[in-house]
Amino acid sequence: VREATEEITRIQRAAEKIRSDSDVFVVIGIGGSYLGPRAAIELLQGPNHNIGKGKGNPQIFFAGNGLSTRHWNELTRLLEGKDFSIAIISKSGTTTEPAIATRALRWMLERKYGTEGAKSRIYAITDPNFSLGRPLEEVVRALLGAGVRIVQYREKKLKAGAMLEECRLLRRLTREANACFIVDDYVDLAILAEADGVHVGQEDFPVPQVRALVGPDMLIGLSTHKPEQAEAARGLGADYIGVGPIYATHTKEDVVDPVGLEYLDWVSRNIDLPLVAIGGIKEHNIADVARHGARCCCLITDLVGAPDIPAKVAALRKAMQSGY
Repeated sequence: VREATEEITRIQRAAEKIRSDSDVFVVIGIGGSYLGPRAAIELLQGPNHNIGKGKGNPQIFFAGNGLSTRHWNELTRLLEGKDFSIAIISKSGTTTEPAIATRALRWMLERKYGTEGAKSRIYAITDPNFSLGRPLEEVVRALLGAGVRIVQYREKKLKAGAMLEECRLLRRLTREANACFIVDDYVDLAILAEADGVHVGQEDFPVPQVRALVGPDMLIGLSTHKPEQAEAARGLGADYIGVGPIYATHTKEDVVDPVGLEYLDWVSRNIDLPLVAIGGIKEHNIADVARHGARCCCLITDLVGAPDIPAKVAALRKAMQSGY
């Protein structure tokens, strides 16, 4: 009974998030464990809601386990200019439904950022020590305004209450910008601020224990510095891995030695988890990092320390694209 109650609560939260964030809810696939998405749909279609009128009452599109050209064109027209959520209902061992979802997500990114911009993702980490004295809100607003859609909060010196206040501020800003908000290290802050994810290191709480605390829906990123750590990450339950530090960096006191581009090469060839390259990456070397397999690069000082953050983001994307 307890497990069933917890599952119903999780489905209710998922339905409310879909309702608040999405104009359209796309359901792909017909097999496998479909009860969760089906229950979420039934909650969305409750007697007090009129489906199909945008956020608050999202339209539901059933894609089945295949899309003809006609239906694909219908879906792309439906999603044009809208925010949407995708539920993948996949039979064990099949790849059709995830492939369709990947195609839809790629289309969304290319429509939003352009074909090249979708490949050149910037992951920003905050750091007040390099922000030229500017308030956190000013820096993050500039990042989001420039199109950065992944922001990680990193802070080591403030009291817990002050950090929570800042996290709640960033949660509001990133939610307004439809951006992903990650908290570094502090699982409790991530939970209290309703972050999209938490990032942990090799010496922080183990990923399985973090998952037990944050539940099934929050992203967990794990820093890796050598092949065996990257190989273990999926089994531990990480959603993405940090790969680095690629170059020497001085933004952390307990940083490990640079792993170089060779480790990035190895991860790109052998690990199927999403990766974020990190460590000493700047405008002058980001093309090399992209050339060695990174499609998402994490930067700190070169971003938050830029006098003109939007211009810096544009320059970084251009440099990154030159490496492909």
